[in-house]
Amino acid sequence: MGRKIGTIEPRSSEFGVGGAARGRRSALGVALDAEFAYGVRRYPMVPPSPQALSHLELRAQFSALATALSGAASNRDFSFERGGRHLRATWLPPTKGTPAGVRIGVRVDAPGELFFGASRAATQAGAERPLMVHPGAVKFRRETRSDRWGKRLRINRELQTGDSSFDDLVYVESDASDDDLRRLLAAAEVRQGVLACLSWFTDVNLERDGYLSVHKAGLQHGELSEEYFAWVADTLARMAAALPLMSPAPRRTRGAWKRGLVIATIVASIVAFLAVIVPVSVWETTGKELQRVAFVGSVVTWLALAAFSFLALRARSTGFRDIILTLGFSLFGVPCAWVTTLYSVNCGLDFAEPSAHETEVLERWANRGKSTSYHVKLRPWRPGPRTLGARVSFAQYGAMPKGSVVVVTTKPGQLGFEWLQGIQLKSAP
Repeated sequence: MGRKIGTIEPRSSEFGVGGAARGRRSALGVALDAEFAYGVRRYPMVPPSPQALSHLELRAQFSALATALSGAASNRDFSFERGGRHLRATWLPPTKGTPAGVRIGVRVDAPGELFFGASRAATQAGAERPLMVHPGAVKFRRETRSDRWGKRLRINRELQTGDSSFDDLVYVESDASDDDLRRLLAAAEVRQGVLACLSWFTDVNLERDGYLSVHKAGLQHGELSEEYFAWVADTLARMAAALPLMSPAPRRTRGAWKRGLVIATIVASIVAFLAVIVPVSVWETTGKELQRVAFVGSVVTWLALAAFSFLALRARSTGFRDIILTLGFSLFGVPCAWVTTLYSVNCGLDFAEPSAHETEVLERWANRGKSTSYHVKLRPWRPGPRTLGARVSFAQYGAMPKGSVVVVTTKPGQLGFEWLQGIQLKSAP
């Protein structure tokens, strides 16, 4: 990993409240007062926590930095020029589990070189930098233990540049071909810049819109300063100047359908998990045959999906992670989908005439927790199971003591799995 630059302490005359001690208010002091006043107005009865105060101070530093670099106060994003290149900084507000952060990006194409949308022929003549088609989104981050496991299992495929100092520390996430990535990292300035940025930032990204950006969450005091941003801007500018000139990225890049497979599996599993609540709570079968069919079908379907996912998602830079996500979500999504489908077809599409059966309540009980459910155990009305369980309402539970005679209404089921339509206490003759 590249050498970690020491934390640069901000100068009190520009970034600290100490400027007010000499008879004037600093930009940070004014911005901090404004941010704090906004928080007090919004939450007048809630005392600010240390985390909230830290967030307000960091956001005020970002606003003061925007004023110093772009000439306009902003607590969200701002643009500025550095070394003839256009840069943009974006404030990333904190979310649940993620502290506040910042993203800084620079355009890869400098003025007079190649603007996205220009033809390759128009820029070929006189171009000192090599030309290439934009390879799509590329992420550089620190290599983790799971990445190394994925490579040992021959599931992950990652580019090796031949520069051991880079290959051992940096992991390249991209669906681009190895040839495109080698052209992208051919210059030593690019590899050194990535290593330097990763000593501070979480990741370095070549984005589809033509920006080379860095991202960091969990900012420390002193990092939002002109000196710090100048170092970041100069590093990104050197990297952008060493990168090849790139024409616009194609609409569909390599591996798009594989990413779609992972996303579709996650979304479908969540939908199936939520959807299974309705049929299970509305319908109830008299036996366990439907559940057995759902179990067997789920096992077969999950094994087939596991084999397909392994063959389709391996040999990618994110193969190990994608396979784990796909198999993990489908492990509960597939059974839920089977149960939802079988219940919906068997009970929801059953238009047969109901049958009435007279039986006796053998036992009753209540399951108490966040919500209470009431159940009765019935004597079977045909050979087979020793007893049958059924859910009842609170009113039915109170009116059906042990030994009472009830009338159970059932339907045969569209798929042949008998299910309970209703249960009521037998009226006196």
